[in-house]
Amino acid sequence: SEVEVDLLLQLAHYRGGHGEPLQSPPAEVDPELPVDHEISYAEVMTALRGWAMSQVVPEAQAHAVFEARVANNALGIASRALQLGPVYEARQGRRLVALGTTAEALCQSLREDFSRCEDGQTWDHLRLLALERLTIDQPKYAGRAVALQQWCS
Repeated sequence: SEVEVDLLLQLAHYRGGHGEPLQSPPAEVDPELPVDHEISYAEVMTALRGWAMSQVVPEAQAHAVFEARVANNALGIASRALQLGPVYEARQGRRLVALGTTAEALCQSLREDFSRCEDGQTWDHLRLLALERLTIDQPKYAGRAVALQQWCS
């Protein structure tokens, strides 16, 4: 997802602009566990990640420190995917319906003729899709901040 955003930022430069401002993807992940309803899988992942950072990482030695941090990053991705994934999937589905296509058909179309991304709606969909993926995968990636600044209202 980092490469997708970097590539789209570069393509925007060659296109001569970034297009219409986008509404940034929702990125709020609630770190607190609820007290008034059943705990979700996303909340379990968030709690597990907090425990790992406060208990496992500080006690790790040598290479295990690196491994614990990698595992904690994976837990973060899984937690964000559980919380944000359904929202993003619904948004992506609505955008594809508006484009009159499917994800598979759009990919095939772009492979055959990449100039299709000159269409404003397609360009917007590609930018939002990359931002949504990056928000789940690596929300602190510097290119995400650049893309949000350049692309979003």
